[in-house]
Amino acid sequence: MKVKGGVTQTQVVEGTISASDLLALVRETFSIPERAHARFYATDNTYGGMQLLAAQQHLVPPLIDVTDASPLKFRITWEVPVAEKQG
Repeated sequence: MKVKGGVTQTQVVEGTISASDLLALVRETFSIPERAHARFYATDNTYGGMQLLAAQQHLVPPLIDVTDASPLKFRITWEVPVAEKQG
């Protein structure tokens, strides 16, 4: 049997991260002084069908503060090949 394309395994991770934990994670890559006050903002994508209208009108979606009391909700997906592609 021949399979067109490849076989992949997909994984999904969903969770939340507080501003404190996010800052600690970012500090692993960027040099942010310990005394600096850092704020994180996320784009609010909950307004669904309004996105297309907003994009057409060049509107910026509202920004939401990420805090310890209001953590960032995220979803990460990734795929890894588990079988070679066949023609």
